[in-house]
Amino acid sequence: MLRDIYYENFDGKCYVNVRIMKTSPLYGVSSDILPLFLGGKVKIFSSNQPKNAPPSIAMDKTFFEKWKLSEDNKSASKSTKWYFSFVCGDRFEADKVIDQIHELEGMESEERNFLLFNTQLLYIHTHTNDDYLRAVSEMTVSLDMDSSQTSKFAMKLICPDKKKRTLNKLFGKSQYENFAVKLLASDSSEVIVTMKKGKFLWSYLKYTNQFGKVIERER
Repeated sequence: MLRDIYYENFDGKCYVNVRIMKTSPLYGVSSDILPLFLGGKVKIFSSNQPKNAPPSIAMDKTFFEKWKLSEDNKSASKSTKWYFSFVCGDRFEADKVIDQIHELEGMESEERNFLLFNTQLLYIHTHTNDDYLRAVSEMTVSLDMDSSQTSKFAMKLICPDKKKRTLNKLFGKSQYENFAVKLLASDSSEVIVTMKKGKFLWSYLKYTNQFGKVIERER
């Protein structure tokens, strides 16, 4: 019998595949429009094939490299099955993510589609490339000074429909507890924002410094 949820603990991580049924409103939903789960810690990849744990490099590096090459070149099958695959720290975290998947499934279609439509928002940054920290600083400072995003420090963000809105206008009703969205700046900076009890907190940031090195930081 095919299991709907498959866990695999390997190399200190938990690899999970959740089968999404054809009757689910999440069937066929692409990875690109899914929100981040567990407060931004987990990104889900959707596909018609499950993604299992890789072989350990420590066991056989040559075999691992061959396996990765094979996976990268694998053509998509014609399977009609659909899976949400993700990697997290342990089974406890995995079960929290699975609860969020079920929560997303159970939302009213308007609520769910609104979240899926606005998982990536654009922060307009008009300064020169020399100000390599400017955009990410502006975003994180705004969140630190105004976690409710209701004051004059609230960010104006470009939504997929090209209209400007604040995070509070988008997600102020707190029905998206512990989901997270991604803010992207025109200089390739990126900030992940977690929604908790009607507040907005940054949990991760990424930017390129003046030497061209990509810097990543978690709160």
